[in-house]
Amino acid sequence: VVASPTPAAAVAALPPVPAALRVIVTNLPRHTKYRVVRATFAQVGTITRGGVVPDPATGEGTGAATVCFATEGDAESAVAAFDGVAMGGQPMVVRRQAAVPRAELLSLKH
Repeated sequence: VVASPTPAAAVAALPPVPAALRVIVTNLPRHTKYRVVRATFAQVGTITRGGVVPDPATGEGTGAATVCFATEGDAESAVAAFDGVAMGGQPMVVRRQAAVPRAELLSLKH
């Protein structure tokens, strides 16, 4: 019997997604689940993967998520359609990943 890889190992084995296909969503309520983010963003394009960014200390959401799209056009459509739109009573900030400085991503505290 071959054991299935752990979720973290399975994700690590995936090929990297080009930055042009990735979108970062911030200012989400901390309790937001990825299934809600995915359902929202699937309205504008094909999603290949993504997830809610967890706090390393608690494992709870940080109020940020990543969404990876099949095409650059889908990623651009997501920014145009959802930047400033409320989710859970808060306006989302939606940017292409290349436009978000790494230091900002690492310091996300909602």
